[in-house]
Amino acid sequence: MDYTYRIAGLQDRDSYIDFINYVFSFSHCPHDFKALYPREYRDGFEGKAVHFLALDDAGKIRAVVAVLPFEMLIGTHRLSFPFCAEELLAYDPYIRNEESHENYRTQHPKF
Repeated sequence: MDYTYRIAGLQDRDSYIDFINYVFSFSHCPHDFKALYPREYRDGFEGKAVHFLALDDAGKIRAVVAVLPFEMLIGTHRLSFPFCAEELLAYDPYIRNEESHENYRTQHPKF
């Protein structure tokens, strides 16, 4: 199976939030990211994170990576850089059992 990688747009927002809730609820207790992270996911608010999507051949979201802006002050210098942590990665739990999982994991998206 081939995957398409792209940056999510506003039209994808509800879909990727639902997907993230599904993935984290699947492996843990029920999650509601709009309530857990209102600074990023509350209704009527466009957060600062950039979300990258992996879509299967049918256009279904199979993985989401959220990249957040991060600032650090070192002395008098302010550094700004993108930040991604394990908690910001969600991928379909059923892919874990597919034979193509190794190929899926090792493909590097080119955005």
